[in-house]
Formats: sequence, C-alpha cells, structure tokens
Amino acid sequence: MRRLRTTLAGRSLAGHTALAAPSNRKFESKTNVYRRLLFCLCLALLFVPHTAVAAPRDNSANQKIDEAINKYYLATDFDKAEAILKGILEACEDRCSPGIKAKAWMYIGIVRGSGRQDLPGAQESFQQAFALDPKVKLDDALATPQTQTAFAQAAAAIGGGTPKTSGGDTGGGGGDTAPKGEAAGNMECTPAVEEVEQQRAIPIACTTEEAGASKVTLRYKAFGGADWVQLAMTKKGDYWQAEIPCSETGVVGALKYYVQAKDKEGEQVDAHGTKKAPIEIKVVAHTDAEPPSYPGESAPAKCMDAASCPPDMVGTPACPTGGKGGRGGKGWGTPCDQSEECQSGLLCMQGDSGRTCETAPSCTSTVDCPAGAECVGGKCDIGEGGGGASGPYKKNWLGLHVGADLAFLSGDRICDATSSFYCYYGDGKSVPSQNLSDRYKGNVKGGTGIGTIRVMASFERLIMPNIGAEARVGFAFNGGPSDGDQKKFMPFHVEVRGKYWFIKDGFMKPGFRPYVHVGGGMAEVDAKITVQVVDCTDAAAPATCVSDPRAPGGTPRHVDAYRKLGLGFITFGGGFMYAISKNSGPVLNLNFLYLLGDPTSSGFVIEPSLGYQFGL
Repeated sequence: MRRLRTTLAGRSLAGHTALAAPSNRKFESKTNVYRRLLFCLCLALLFVPHTAVAAPRDNSANQKIDEAINKYYLATDFDKAEAILKGILEACEDRCSPGIKAKAWMYIGIVRGSGRQDLPGAQESFQQAFALDPKVKLDDALATPQTQTAFAQAAAAIGGGTPKTSGGDTGGGGGDTAPKGEAAGNMECTPAVEEVEQQRAIPIACTTEEAGASKVTLRYKAFGGADWVQLAMTKKGDYWQAEIPCSETGVVGALKYYVQAKDKEGEQVDAHGTKKAPIEIKVVAHTDAEPPSYPGESAPAKCMDAASCPPDMVGTPACPTGGKGGRGGKGWGTPCDQSEECQSGLLCMQGDSGRTCETAPSCTSTVDCPAGAECVGGKCDIGEGGGGASGPYKKNWLGLHVGADLAFLSGDRICDATSSFYCYYGDGKSVPSQNLSDRYKGNVKGGTGIGTIRVMASFERLIMPNIGAEARVGFAFNGGPSDGDQKKFMPFHVEVRGKYWFIKDGFMKPGFRPYVHVGGGMAEVDAKITVQVVDCTDAAAPATCVSDPRAPGGTPRHVDAYRKLGLGFITFGGGFMYAISKNSGPVLNLNFLYLLGDPTSSGFVIEPSLGYQFGL
C-alpha cells in the first residue's frame, strides 16, 4: 500500500509539475497534437480520392451487367447479352475495378457455357476473369454443371498450367493447330507485328501473285469471340486491303485472322494463314511498337470513348446508339444501314458487297461528301440532324426530252401589216394584207396557240446532293414558213438553268423527286392559230371591197397566223422525276418562258415536256 501510494503520489506530483510548466510548453504540446492531426488528415485525403475515383464506372458497369443478364440472357438473347458484356469491358478501360471486369468476363463465360453450350469459349472467358481477379465467384444459380466444370478447369489452369481442352471454339476451331500438310498459301500481308495496343485498328494489306484472284476475304476473331467476322478486301493498287476495327481490340488477348483469295468460280487460289492455323496478333494494354498502318500511310487514330451511359456510357460500345449525336460501335467493313451505326471517322456507304462502314473521305467542302454527309474539319461526317443513309450517288445525269410550246394569243386585225403576227395561206404563201378587207383581217378574242415542238438533250451535274446545274440543247420543228421578206425560223434551242431538288438523300433510292428551276437561253417559239379573213383579190372592185365591208365580191378564207417570239428567253418552273430505279426515271417538266425581243416578238410561253434521265 505504501508503495502504491508513493507511486500515485509521484504521478500526482508529476502532474502538478506539468501543470506548473510555462505556457509556451502548453503551446508546443498543442502544436504537436495539431501537427499529428494534420498529418493524419493529409494521409486520409491522399487515400480517399484513390479509393473514391479509382473505379468511377463500377456503378454504371454493374447496371449494364444486370441489364445484360436479367433482360437479355434470361430471355435467351445470348448475342445481345454477350455484346453488352463485351461492350462494358471496352468502355471500362482503366476506369473500372478489376473485380467488376472479372465479373463481366465471368458472365460472358456463363452466356457461352450455359447459354450457347460453348464450353471451350466459356473456359477461355473464365481464365480471363481469373487473370483479373483470382477471387472471382461463379454465379451458381445460372451455371450448368458443365459450366461449373469449365470454371473449375479455368481456376486450375490459372493456378497450375494450361488446361487441356476438348476442341476449338464455336467459331470453327480458330485455336486448333493446322493439320499436317495443310498449306497456308503464298500471300504476303502487312503489318508483320506481334502485338498491338488496345483500341487500335489493324489495317491489313495483302498481295498475291495469282492473276486469277478476283475476290479476297479477311476473317478475324477477337480474343474471347465466338464467331469469325468476315470482311471483303478492296483492291487498291497492288494491295488488297481491309481494316480490323478498333472496336475489336478493346480486350487484351490474342486476335486471330486469316485471308483467302478466290477466283471467279469461287475456287481458292491463295491464302495467308488458315482457319485451323490463323495468324495471331497479341492485343496488349501498352506497347512500344509502332501502331499498324497500310503501306506508305499513317496509322489510324486510336479509338476514343464518347460521353457516358447511364449516364457515363453513352456512345461507347456498351451503349452504341445512346445520346444525341452518338455514334455506333460498328467498325470498318461492317454491314450497316445508316452512318450513325458506324464508329467516328466512318460513313455507311454503298459498295460492291452492299452498304458497309467505310473510311470517311477527305473534303474541302460539303460538295465533296456523299449524300447525307457534310464537311467537318476536312473530313466528311454526318450532319447535325443525324446520319441518314450516306453513300455514292450519280452526279452526272443525261436526258432526252420532247416539249411543246403553248402561247396565249389575242388581238384584232392580226393579219394587218402593222401586226406582230405573220399570216400564210395553206400552201405557205404569205397573205398580202393590202388585199384583205379592213374589217375582216383576223380577230382573236383569246386562245391558246400550239406552236413549235422541240426535242432536247440534257446534261445535269449535281454540285450538291440536292442542287444541280443543267444544260439543254435541241432542235425545234413546226416553225412558221418564210416567204419573201419574212424572217426565217431559227430552230436551235440552247438553255442553261439551276435546279433545286426537294429531297434529302433522294438520289440514293427510287421514288418521287420534285424540283424547281430558273434559267435562260436562246430559242424561237412560233405559236400558230387559224383565223378567218376576207380576201378582196378576186372582187369586182378590190379597193371598195377593202375599204367597205358591205361591198360584195370578197372571198372568206381561213389562214394560218403565226406569232413569232424570241430569240432570247428567261425561264422558271419545276417538275419531278419518278425514279423507277436509283439511277434512272422519267421526268415531267413545266417551263414558264418569257421570250425576249422587240415589242412585236416578246411574249409569254408555257412549255411542258416529258423526258427520261439516267445517271452516269
């Protein structure tokens, strides 16, 4: 007790001593405490951001995984379920935790194993999951016994060597070795690379010495892919070219491909690799190797993610059609209907094998771009209103047309010498106005005169998808006769005009194509009408017959009266083409012309015409 009291007393004394210490010691003690608190707070702040932002897409990725499984897998839409899961992996990059990416791979394995009965493909997926997270757990509720076995084999393979498999994958044995004696062909292809960075397109260019090769096909399979994807290669110079899109290189692993060249009969004449022994390129997260490219060209740009869905994945392969202005995940050479389905930098265009996503052409203005696209920063791209069908359309159009000239005619004493009309007997002889009764020299209260008929050839150049410049040249018939001092009919027709088509991508498909036009040119229009006159030539007293309409002896006669209009004109009007095919169709046109000349030869004419145009 005495010792305990002594100790307590000592502690009490020490406490009093501390209390009795100077105030600056109190300050130092508090300062040390604050420093320690500040140090701990800094450590916490350094740690919290990493844990909070290390995986910013985990929540969104989890939502998409649930959608893939609960909405599509359980509805047996295995293709859609796997596409979403693979899209999640591409969209995640380094913004999802390894556990989330492993979970996506685990469910890809379930889709393949339990859904498609593709056990080798399932095991391959499970191995990828274990490589990301050795603690990944299988969803036993969805896994069949066979899928559970594949999961166990994948775990054993990661922990102790490569497992044995019973065969290749569903895509046709892309992982099998080639049987002995099978030739891979003599085609030479570039790039000769062993690895490529994630989200990089792989341009393949091949040459063959086989002159009979008329069709070359590239087939590839991304790591973990279930099927071979086929691309038609295009001949450019000495090379057959096709591009494996960057959307297929989003997952680390071996990408496989092979190339076949066939003749017109469909017989294989050359190859590069085979289905049993394909060429392999490793897709890696990072590499010092140069990105692949076509010979003599720069490498395609690396894929970039767009905005988010939901809300941070819009525009990514996981959400290819979401969001305003979003682009789809279809790569180069992939079949398409609209440019919105294609990756940025590609347009959906018509080719020999159908509509596919193709590299957008360079441009200086929208005129250089396919229909439905506009020039943005030197490259053709879909417009702000979206990417409707885009593709090549015929810009040069030839046509043949037949038109009739109709003029409104009226006047009194039109066969008089002072009239703007020219009158002729049926034999083409001009009517001497001095021999006609002054009262009966031809009176027209108003009517339509059918005049010249003209045949015209046209050439139109579309300078924009809905704006054209057209030239017409032709020859006119049924002009008025010339006799004595009467001027001769000028039969030639020359016309230029601009056209505005009320269509959007209308030259890409058959159908109704209306337009308006304005222009001018050179032509003569002779409008004809039949009138009655009284000819006093054979009268007993011709002079009296001419001056006095009551005098006997005049002879009533029908004569042809022509109104000669032109030679220049201005025009406006419109019409439509009904395209019975994409590149041809009949054209109905209505011209409103005002013929220019002296006061006696100016007037208004309507010229309907019917023709047929076809694109070159």
